[in-house]
Amino acid sequence: MRDMGSAWFWVTPFAALCLTIARIGGVGAWLTGSSRVAFVIGLDRYFPPAFGRVHPRWRTPYVAIITQAPLAALFLLLSVLGKGTTVKRAFLILLDMSLLIYFVPYIYLFVCFMVHSHRRRRDRAERLLVPGGTIGALITGLCGLAITLFAMIVAIIPPPGTPDIWIHEAKLGGGSLLLILLGLFIYWRAKRKRMA
Repeated sequence: MRDMGSAWFWVTPFAALCLTIARIGGVGAWLTGSSRVAFVIGLDRYFPPAFGRVHPRWRTPYVAIITQAPLAALFLLLSVLGKGTTVKRAFLILLDMSLLIYFVPYIYLFVCFMVHSHRRRRDRAERLLVPGGTIGALITGLCGLAITLFAMIVAIIPPPGTPDIWIHEAKLGGGSLLLILLGLFIYWRAKRKRMA
């Protein structure tokens, strides 16, 4: 009688092929998505206008893509520096950095939501469409804020077996702070140019 295991030999390579195709698609989405952000910021004149250029033949934001490559390489190099840093640890640092930066606008949104709902109650201009009214909005905002802060705290916790926790935290916190300050500087500079 034929062994059933040998009849399913193709499942593992097929699954690996599907995962490879999915990862290639994911990389394409991440690369084009982040370059589109730089492209739109170039159109809005927060970045130099060159970022808003489109390649005449390929119709892609080529300046944003070309600029993104050395910046990504620089951050990858910075995350690998340090004693005992492996590719896996560098990937985790970059992933945690992106999570921290990703959650910062959510803190702002939840705080704005609570302030806005409080002002609506005071002005009584329109009815607040949140179950429970102002108290419901306050509870919803506090829950969202607490979950966001909890997710940020979890992202800061180093993985088990990290040889030097302080270097890991310095890379993670310093890199995140650097990117946030860089974004604020770009915004402040462009706003000042517009007002001049």
